[in-house]
Amino acid sequence: MLAVGPGELDLEVFGSAADRAAAARFSQDWDAWGTETERALALWRGEPFTGLPSLLDSPTAVRLVETRLRLLEWCADLRLRGGPQPGLVAQLAALAAEHPLREVFHRQLMLALHRAGRTPEALDVYHALRRRLAEELGIDPGPEVRDALQVLLTLGRESASTSPAATASPAAATSPATATGRTPKPFQLPRDTADFIGREQPLRLLRDALLRVGDATASGGTASGGAASGGVVVISGMGGVGKTALAVHAGHLLRAHYPDGQLHADLRGYCGDVPRDPHGLLGRFLTDLGVPGSAVPDHTDDRASLYRATLADRRVLILLDNARESAQIDALLPGVGPSAVLVTSRHTLAGTEAVRIPLAPLGPEAHTLLAGICGSERIAADPVSADRIVAACGGLPLALRIAGARIATRPAWPLSALASRLAEPRHRLGALALDDLAVRDAFAMSYHALVTGSRPVEQEAARLFRLLGLWSATPLSLEAVSALADRDPVETADLLDVLYDAHLIEAPTAHSYRFHDLLAGYADELVRAEEAPGERDAATLRLLTWYTVAVEHAESLCWPVRTPPEETRVPLPELGTAEDALGWLRREMPAIREAVARAGGSGRPELAWRIATHLNGYGNSYWWEGAWQAVVSTALDTARAVGDREAQAGLYGCLAAALGCAGRDDESLEHLLTAERILTGLGKSRGVACMVANQALVHKEAGRLADGFAAVHRALRLFEAAGETEPALALHTLAGLHLAAGDARAAERTYRQVLGVFRRRGLTGPTGATLVDLGDTLRVLDRRDEALAALGEALAIARTLDDRHGIAAALEATARAHAHFGEAEQARHCRLLAFETARVQESDHTATTGTADPTALDQSCAAR
Repeated sequence: MLAVGPGELDLEVFGSAADRAAAARFSQDWDAWGTETERALALWRGEPFTGLPSLLDSPTAVRLVETRLRLLEWCADLRLRGGPQPGLVAQLAALAAEHPLREVFHRQLMLALHRAGRTPEALDVYHALRRRLAEELGIDPGPEVRDALQVLLTLGRESASTSPAATASPAAATSPATATGRTPKPFQLPRDTADFIGREQPLRLLRDALLRVGDATASGGTASGGAASGGVVVISGMGGVGKTALAVHAGHLLRAHYPDGQLHADLRGYCGDVPRDPHGLLGRFLTDLGVPGSAVPDHTDDRASLYRATLADRRVLILLDNARESAQIDALLPGVGPSAVLVTSRHTLAGTEAVRIPLAPLGPEAHTLLAGICGSERIAADPVSADRIVAACGGLPLALRIAGARIATRPAWPLSALASRLAEPRHRLGALALDDLAVRDAFAMSYHALVTGSRPVEQEAARLFRLLGLWSATPLSLEAVSALADRDPVETADLLDVLYDAHLIEAPTAHSYRFHDLLAGYADELVRAEEAPGERDAATLRLLTWYTVAVEHAESLCWPVRTPPEETRVPLPELGTAEDALGWLRREMPAIREAVARAGGSGRPELAWRIATHLNGYGNSYWWEGAWQAVVSTALDTARAVGDREAQAGLYGCLAAALGCAGRDDESLEHLLTAERILTGLGKSRGVACMVANQALVHKEAGRLADGFAAVHRALRLFEAAGETEPALALHTLAGLHLAAGDARAAERTYRQVLGVFRRRGLTGPTGATLVDLGDTLRVLDRRDEALAALGEALAIARTLDDRHGIAAALEATARAHAHFGEAEQARHCRLLAFETARVQESDHTATTGTADPTALDQSCAAR
């Protein structure tokens, strides 16, 4: 066996000599540096591993070639430090030609030519390098080459040999400092996004915040006279929203404002690996800033102190990407001075004093971004499908980029193919993945940061995130989320704060929470994968039950009910008045509709009609929005499916009321008759009385007064038999029939009786509606002041309830009263207000009452 002793292998001797050269350079022993550099280069013969093709591109070969090139750079620097060096220009010209993008050799060749009195040729070398860098890399020469150019333009040949740009300095031997001997200026920002779109407002906020840092220190202090400290800006937002892209883009735009460099580090707060610790980053940043490695302290606090001192008189921008918590960045913040820090995080980092810029998904710019990636021609050819794709992506830049790339790389695909794949929420995340990019992965990082968090509240918040995936279609209130999670609202609020701070949930109002559409799909995946079916069903049923009881509670405040709402483990919404109840019902109507739709499959179908039959107060105020009729129709389908006849009867009655409000009298009467037949067969006498009373109302509205009187008197007898002596709704219909028949005095008496019932029961909405009818009656009786007083009270009630139908009705009745008494200007004013109110609510009210013609009262006034 062939034995090789120490010092007999050229590769080992070469490496040792190179290491000794580096050490001598570090210690500024220039003689030893030159000796060891020449000794190492003398051992070099040809290319490493010649004759062994499999090793030519090995890491060892690459490392050896790079070491030789560094030694050649040092050798040239040493020769430039001395006197005239024959052959140096030729050697450097050959190296520059062999390595056309290695700027060091070009810089050295420029200086060697200048010293030889060939400055025009040296300038030619610079311009040729600048052109090549621009054409091949799209960049300009670095600061070392630009410094050498300055030497050519300003110094004589003799001075060029000793200028800082001509030779390596001691600092260069101990850090990544350049061979100019000047303070290093690291520019480490990642490449800017070529097709960066929109974000004008966040960019303006970033620019203002970061420019203020320099402005405050331009005169050595703050506006108040103290020392200025570095500024911190935190860009926060959900995964995939474009935080890093915005930060990098802003950093490139502001490079001139931070001429001493730009530091960058990915803190890896969400990637699943161990996050970057401040200790190691401080060491790296210090050496990047020119501090010798031997001078970097061992302890983190000492490193932070030196770091702040190093930055004190420099204008450097530090970009800290993907920070998970304030503790990761606190030690990396500059102290007094003009430097600034730009942080991106999926958390709000509330513990850090900073200017905060929350980043939302894109708005209209989303279309521009998609078109820029896949081509505007593809978008123009099918704008409908493009709109569907943009909507499915929810304005999330990552999703849009993936969708655009899928389109661009599939030129034969129509846009409709991708739009169809994205249309189904449960398939959407699967379609938004391409190569190593996936929206699901971006969300998973945020979620697993909670699962692996050090605080118990984070794991509990992760489970709440999963449970919210059961109900992602509509926003939920704090109380509703508490019911879903089976938790106390105070505990739930803490968990929701964790999710909100992690940008895993949105809070459009103080106590309302919702998902971004794509996050909703991710939460749905998680809850199906990680929660047992029994747990999912139990959570959903808790929420459905809570909504049922909450609706019954609200109804009890604004409409007569037969039984008080039951108790719940989770508190009901705090509602004290009819105004509170109607406001809550209107805000929660999307979730209420969802609850009714889901009740049929929950094992408790009766919850659907319990909710639907307790919306009379809401329906009579907001029938024109269409939700009342939709809810009742859904519940009726459920009652039919399970064969509950009594529930069907009650729902037929509610549907008849909704149709009657919309002026569809014939359909309304048909449903009332159906309900009456069912209830008669079931022996429900009071229910029959209610349906007959409502039939009387339909007859009155249709002008069939005789049928109306017959029905209402029959209803009153049925109510009396059932033990109800003052059925307010039947009496209200009787008063209306009296007025329509021309007996205004009987109508007044009956309306006042009804008002008494409603006021005693605290039913604000029905009180306002009855005051409108009483005002009309008093107008007919020529009692102007009483009529206007009643109508004024009705208008005030409707405005308090934000009941736009009630507002329009009261204004229209007031217009009729003014017209009746010859007050044309007041009548016209009220009529216009009524028209505008009805137009805004977009109801059929204008078509059924004549409000659509705001000048119609003029003729009635003139005729009088």
